[in-house]
Amino acid sequence: MKMIMKEVGESLKQRKGFTFFIMLQIFVLLLAVTILFLHYIQIEKKSAQVHALQSLSSFQLSDTLLSNSDFNAFLDEPDSLLRLKKLYSNLEHQLGEKYIYMFTQPIDIRTSAYQEKFLVGYEDGVKREPFLIEGEGPYQNVKAIQLNQQAWESYQIKIADGANFSAVDFQHHSQGMIPVLLGAEYSGTYQIGDRLAGNYLFKDFQLIVKGFIQPNTLVFNKNNPELYVDRYIVMPAQQFAVVPADEKELYFQQIHYLQMINGTIFSAENEYVVRSKFEHIKAISDFPDTMLIGMTNLPLHFIFAALSQNMLLLAIMAVSLFVVCMLSIAILMKSKLQDNMNNYSIHLVSGATRSNLFAYMLAEMIVLLAIPGTIAVQLYSTVIDVHVGTYALLVAACIGCMLMLSAAPIYYQFRKWPVSMLLKRTG
Repeated sequence: MKMIMKEVGESLKQRKGFTFFIMLQIFVLLLAVTILFLHYIQIEKKSAQVHALQSLSSFQLSDTLLSNSDFNAFLDEPDSLLRLKKLYSNLEHQLGEKYIYMFTQPIDIRTSAYQEKFLVGYEDGVKREPFLIEGEGPYQNVKAIQLNQQAWESYQIKIADGANFSAVDFQHHSQGMIPVLLGAEYSGTYQIGDRLAGNYLFKDFQLIVKGFIQPNTLVFNKNNPELYVDRYIVMPAQQFAVVPADEKELYFQQIHYLQMINGTIFSAENEYVVRSKFEHIKAISDFPDTMLIGMTNLPLHFIFAALSQNMLLLAIMAVSLFVVCMLSIAILMKSKLQDNMNNYSIHLVSGATRSNLFAYMLAEMIVLLAIPGTIAVQLYSTVIDVHVGTYALLVAACIGCMLMLSAAPIYYQFRKWPVSMLLKRTG
């Protein structure tokens, strides 16, 4: 083995520039493979997140209290809140279809300093200043999203740190306390157990940080076909069993439930069946002031189409680089085979066989491939550190394929050469 490694070292030194160029080609190829691998992981993750709803049609609900007079008249009805709660409960438990409530209602957090990327309007270049609420503050208008329990379960949201929501978290038991989960980019800004003073729909709450969500977590509905919650406060949509103690609390619950009944029904049934079920829910809830907007299919295929197109282009580039690297290695080794003819003849006189000579060439190719492969795996595990074992196996498979395809023509040429010809060269 020492003899082989010594020969390999001396051979690699002969054409340093060409050898370095081939190693650089291999590293660029592995870089393309890395990007393809990460794209594949992203597609698999998104597929898992949308799997429960991807094949279903969506039906948007909307209340019909469009004018101020109708809206105010409804709020003044003595049993308006009771009927709102009954409708929402029946949508969740009696409809027989998935009822998804997802709403991006911002929440005002009491703080003098807040990272701008978490504020409403940041992505649009809107700069918001702190403000007062009823003379108290300062507050910042922060991005938040509210999900009901069916939405949370359907989106299959995973937790990076802390605890996930439970069924209890969607029922408001502790007066003024709401457990929340924070998007991945909040990590380092808050800790599990921290409390945030917030104002949601003009009512004060204490938000208790329960955990942090995994990066690149996707949620969606008709209005937000691709929304990542990395910069959001995620709130469980609260259901209030207690009777409002005053007019202010009554108004808050009315507005809150008016939002919650404007969710989305996801169903595999046709529009006629879903409308029939919905009309039945309206009747038993004694709530005629709502309607079902027509059936739509979420444009999720556009998300996957864009990713697939990127993967196709990357795959074409990777295959092209693979062929170039394989040919470069074969050309280099064939050239070295010609250059080292005299050395091989001496080895044969000394008792070596053709198999020994081919082992020298094979060892050189392995070193040529292993160096950039090792560097790629080390960088990946240090910088990215996602599915490192699978990535290492993928790199090993790429290197193995290049090694076999590059070595095949060299081996064929070795088999063709008669030993007598090499011995004559020695003489």
